[in-house]
Amino acid sequence: MSEDSNPARSTKPGCLAQGFLIGAAAIAVGAYLMGRWATLPGPARAGAVVLTVVGTLAVLPYLILLIFKLVVRRMLGNVAEELSSVRDGFLKSGQQIVGANKAMYGEIHEYREATDADFTPLDRGRYESATEELAGLGFRHLGDLVDATIEKLTGVRPVIRTFASHDGTTLAGIYHLKTTMLNRGAGGAVPFYCDLETEFSDGTFLSTSNSEGSDLTTPPPGLHKLRRPIGTPISEMLKDHEAEKQKLLAAKEGESCVASLTLADAIELQKRQQAVKNAFRKKIGYVDPEEVRRIANQTEEGAVIADAVADAADEARQPHREG
Repeated sequence: MSEDSNPARSTKPGCLAQGFLIGAAAIAVGAYLMGRWATLPGPARAGAVVLTVVGTLAVLPYLILLIFKLVVRRMLGNVAEELSSVRDGFLKSGQQIVGANKAMYGEIHEYREATDADFTPLDRGRYESATEELAGLGFRHLGDLVDATIEKLTGVRPVIRTFASHDGTTLAGIYHLKTTMLNRGAGGAVPFYCDLETEFSDGTFLSTSNSEGSDLTTPPPGLHKLRRPIGTPISEMLKDHEAEKQKLLAAKEGESCVASLTLADAIELQKRQQAVKNAFRKKIGYVDPEEVRRIANQTEEGAVIADAVADAADEARQPHREG
C-alpha cells in the first residue's frame, strides 16, 4: 500500500491548514496573555507579542488563499452567468430567425393588385422609365402586384410591376423596396430592382436579378440564380438571362420553357416557384447557417458575432429538419 493511500495520512490537514491551526492557537494564547497585560512580567509581555505576530503570519497565507478562492468562485460564477445569458440571447435570435423563415416559407404566397396608395412612398418615375425600357426590349406590361403574404408578415408592400416577353418564356418584375432594413445604393438612394425569370418544363427555374450583394440567401437546387450589380442596365441583364436560358435548355434534353402570357399565368408561375423554395426550406430546417453567416458579415458589428449567430440558428433549426 502506498503512502498516499494510507487512511491515517488522508485525515491529516494540509500544510496551510496546519499552519492556520497553529497560528490560530498562537494568536489565542497571545490574546489571552495580552488580556492580562498589566499583571504580566516583562518576558511574558514580550512572549505575548511574539505569539500574536507569529500566529498572524502563520494564519495569513491560509486567509489569503481562502479569500482568493472565494473571489475566483465569485468571478467564475459571474462569468458563467454572463456566458449563459449571452448564449441564451444568441439562441433566442436563432429561434427568431428560424421562426421568421418558417413563416415566410411555410405557405404559398398570395398576391393582390396594387392600388395608387401602394405607390405613395415609392419612386413612380423609376417605374415609368423602366416600363419604357422594357417595352423597347419587347416586353408587355401585364399588371401591378403586391405580395400580400410579405405585406402581412413584414408590413412592407413593394409594388411589383410585371411584364412578359413576346413569347412569354421570360417574365420581368420591377420593384422599389423602400425599407430601412435594406442597404442603400450610391448617394443614399433606395435600390430599384429588376428580376427576370424563366420556368422550365422540368419544374426548375432561372432567375436573373440586379441584387448582387444584397440577395445573400441560399437558393434551392431547383432555382438557378444569376446576380448582377444594382446599376446593371436591364438590356445587359436580359442578354445574360437569355444566354443562360439557352445554356440550361441545351443541358435539359427534351425540356422546354413554360410560357406565361397573362397576369394570372405570371402569378401561378410565382406560386410554383414558391413551392420549390418552401420545400427546400422545410427540408433544411428553414435556415442555412452559412446564409446567416454571409448576411451577418455585411456589417462590422455582425462580422464579430456572425459565427455565434449562425451556430445559434443552426441549433434552433435542428428540430425542424427533415431526413
